[in-house]
Amino acid sequence: MKQALEGKRLNAFLVAPDDLTIVGIDTNHTKREEHPLYDPRILTPIDDLWALNILLYGIQQPVIVRKNGPLSEVVMGRRRVRGARLANDPAWRARMERERGVAPGTYTALPLVQVPVMAPIKVDDVGALARRILENERRQDDGPIAKAKNMAQLRAMGVDDDNIAVLFGVSTKQVQKILSVLDLDAKVQKAIEAQEVTFSAAVQLTDLTREQQVAKLEEWKAAGAPVSVTEAKRQRQERAKAQAPEGPSTRAAKVPTGTLRKVAAHDAFKDLSDDARWVLEWVLGDAGKAKKVKGLTKILNALEKCADAEE
Repeated sequence: MKQALEGKRLNAFLVAPDDLTIVGIDTNHTKREEHPLYDPRILTPIDDLWALNILLYGIQQPVIVRKNGPLSEVVMGRRRVRGARLANDPAWRARMERERGVAPGTYTALPLVQVPVMAPIKVDDVGALARRILENERRQDDGPIAKAKNMAQLRAMGVDDDNIAVLFGVSTKQVQKILSVLDLDAKVQKAIEAQEVTFSAAVQLTDLTREQQVAKLEEWKAAGAPVSVTEAKRQRQERAKAQAPEGPSTRAAKVPTGTLRKVAAHDAFKDLSDDARWVLEWVLGDAGKAKKVKGLTKILNALEKCADAEE
């Protein structure tokens, strides 16, 4: 018998929504760390109109599951399964008839909604988590806090930053920046989620203690308008300057080797003290000159002993 369309035929099943397992609702898991398919947003209420759409028109996109012993765990499509469950509730159907003013039996007499399910996929915990994240990212972009927690969970499962970047469609550097939000106090994280402060401005507080972060956040909020990223960066630079040691900079200027060689070749080089000339020649590669500088060999030997002790 000829197929309706050219291509590989896939297996799909119509399953009662109650026969599928939603982690966090049908199981006792309450944290991301307890199961790769747990997501706190699973407790978000289902919209009545969306469930009514499912009741009247069914679920158009198949749900993806994996087998875990006797359980068929929903990997992609948990909200669709929850919507089908609500649409099958007799009390909810009766309430919808009353609220929408339709004739009795308009909704309550409809057949139970079945969920189209693709043949179970064979994936490990990392693969299951990756698919859950992809589903959420496609439908509604996660905020930085949810992104960071998902990234941290992947990291804990052994996924490197390069692969995390591919999964989220960002650069490896952005992965590290997003993860830095987890170094912020919970109150600052809530302020980001409430859009009281931008993520880019908030991450400028990671140089502060948790208590200092909260104090700075309250200072920003008291100022009225949300602080800009530029201003947050400027404040961080000011803090860094204030913490720097007083006096001349302790960072030595980097002198190019080419310049040192020109100094050694200059006519006035011979006018330098013996120690100065020997040190410069030693730096340029003449190891024997170190022995001529009084005390230098002793210092080098001491440094070598320290290095051996550290190893």
